[in-house]
Amino acid sequence: MFTALVSPEYAERHNQEKIFAAGGFIAHGIVPANRDTDAYTGWFYALLPGSPEEANREQVRPLPAEDVASILRAERDRYNEMALSDGDSVWADAARRIDDMLYRLECAAELSAET
Repeated sequence: MFTALVSPEYAERHNQEKIFAAGGFIAHGIVPANRDTDAYTGWFYALLPGSPEEANREQVRPLPAEDVASILRAERDRYNEMALSDGDSVWADAARRIDDMLYRLECAAELSAET
Protein backbone atom coordinates (compact mmCIF):
# COMPACT_ATOMS: atom_id res chain seq x y z
CA MET A 1 0.00 0.00 0.00
CA PHE A 2 1.16 3.53 -0.68
CA THR A 3 -0.26 7.03 -0.55
CA ALA A 4 -0.49 9.28 -3.57
CA LEU A 5 -2.30 11.91 -5.54
CA VAL A 6 -4.26 10.38 -8.42
CA SER A 7 -5.59 12.08 -11.51
CA PRO A 8 -9.34 12.32 -12.12
CA GLU A 9 -8.84 9.94 -15.06
CA TYR A 10 -7.19 7.37 -12.81
CA ALA A 11 -9.97 7.69 -10.25
CA GLU A 12 -12.60 7.23 -12.94
CA ARG A 13 -10.90 4.21 -14.54
CA HIS A 14 -10.10 2.29 -11.37
CA ASN A 15 -12.84 0.62 -9.44
CA GLN A 16 -13.22 2.35 -6.07
CA GLU A 17 -14.81 -0.80 -4.60
CA LYS A 18 -11.77 -2.93 -5.49
CA ILE A 19 -9.41 -0.36 -4.00
CA PHE A 20 -11.61 -0.19 -0.88
CA ALA A 21 -11.73 -4.00 -0.59
CA ALA A 22 -7.92 -4.06 -0.74
CA GLY A 23 -7.80 -1.66 2.23
CA GLY A 24 -7.33 1.57 0.31
CA PHE A 25 -9.39 4.55 -0.78
CA ILE A 26 -9.62 7.45 -3.19
CA ALA A 27 -10.67 10.58 -1.32
CA HIS A 28 -13.03 12.03 -3.91
CA GLY A 29 -13.67 15.66 -3.09
CA ILE A 30 -10.46 16.26 -1.13
CA VAL A 31 -8.05 17.86 -3.57
CA PRO A 32 -4.93 20.04 -3.42
CA ALA A 33 -5.39 23.78 -3.18
CA ASN A 34 -6.57 25.37 -6.40
CA ARG A 35 -3.60 27.21 -7.83
CA ASP A 36 -3.25 28.09 -11.49
CA THR A 37 0.34 26.84 -11.54
CA ASP A 38 -0.28 23.56 -9.70
CA ALA A 39 -0.23 20.67 -12.16
CA TYR A 40 -2.09 18.52 -9.62
CA THR A 41 -5.12 20.75 -9.07
CA GLY A 42 -8.20 18.55 -9.19
CA TRP A 43 -6.30 15.36 -8.32
CA PHE A 44 -7.44 13.23 -5.35
CA TYR A 45 -5.58 11.93 -2.32
CA ALA A 46 -5.48 8.14 -2.20
CA LEU A 47 -4.23 5.02 -0.46
CA LEU A 48 -3.56 2.47 -3.18
CA PRO A 49 -2.65 -1.22 -3.24
CA GLY A 50 0.72 -2.14 -4.67
CA SER A 51 3.92 -0.14 -4.57
CA PRO A 52 4.89 3.29 -5.88
CA GLU A 53 7.30 1.66 -8.32
CA GLU A 54 4.34 0.00 -10.09
CA ALA A 55 2.44 3.29 -10.49
CA ASN A 56 1.83 5.06 -13.78
CA ARG A 57 3.60 8.35 -13.03
CA GLU A 58 1.42 10.23 -15.51
CA GLN A 59 -1.66 9.54 -13.36
CA VAL A 60 -0.27 8.68 -9.92
CA ARG A 61 2.08 10.84 -7.87
CA PRO A 62 3.28 9.07 -4.70
CA LEU A 63 3.25 11.20 -1.54
CA PRO A 64 4.47 10.55 2.01
CA ALA A 65 1.76 8.94 4.13
CA GLU A 66 2.18 11.52 6.90
CA ASP A 67 1.45 14.34 4.43
CA VAL A 68 -1.77 12.66 3.35
CA ALA A 69 -2.74 11.93 6.96
CA SER A 70 -2.14 15.57 7.96
CA ILE A 71 -4.30 16.83 5.12
CA LEU A 72 -7.07 14.38 5.98
CA ARG A 73 -6.96 15.33 9.67
CA ALA A 74 -7.21 19.03 8.79
CA GLU A 75 -10.19 18.38 6.51
CA ARG A 76 -11.87 16.22 9.16
CA ASP A 77 -11.44 18.96 11.75
CA ARG A 78 -12.83 21.56 9.33
CA TYR A 79 -15.84 19.35 8.57
CA ASN A 80 -16.48 18.78 12.29
CA GLU A 81 -16.41 22.56 12.87
CA MET A 82 -18.91 23.08 10.06
CA ALA A 83 -21.14 20.34 11.48
CA LEU A 84 -21.15 22.13 14.84
CA SER A 85 -21.73 25.58 13.39
CA ASP A 86 -24.62 24.81 11.06
CA GLY A 87 -25.96 21.53 12.44
CA ASP A 88 -26.00 19.85 9.04
CA SER A 89 -25.36 16.11 9.37
CA VAL A 90 -23.72 16.02 5.92
CA TRP A 91 -20.57 17.52 7.45
CA ALA A 92 -20.53 15.03 10.33
CA ASP A 93 -21.02 12.16 7.88
CA ALA A 94 -18.12 13.42 5.75
CA ALA A 95 -15.93 13.69 8.86
CA ARG A 96 -16.73 10.06 9.74
CA ARG A 97 -15.74 8.96 6.22
CA ILE A 98 -12.42 10.74 6.67
CA ASP A 99 -11.98 8.96 10.02
CA ASP A 100 -12.36 5.69 8.10
CA MET A 101 -9.67 6.82 5.65
CA LEU A 102 -7.34 7.69 8.54
CA TYR A 103 -7.99 4.28 10.09
CA ARG A 104 -7.07 2.62 6.77
CA LEU A 105 -3.85 4.64 6.67
CA GLU A 106 -2.98 3.49 10.20
CA CYS A 107 -3.67 -0.15 9.31
CA ALA A 108 -1.53 0.09 6.19
CA ALA A 109 1.31 1.62 8.22
CA GLU A 110 1.08 -1.18 10.78
CA LEU A 111 1.16 -3.84 8.04
CA SER A 112 4.11 -2.14 6.41
CA ALA A 113 5.99 -2.04 9.72
CA GLU A 114 5.45 -5.78 10.18
CA THR A 115 7.09 -6.66 6.88
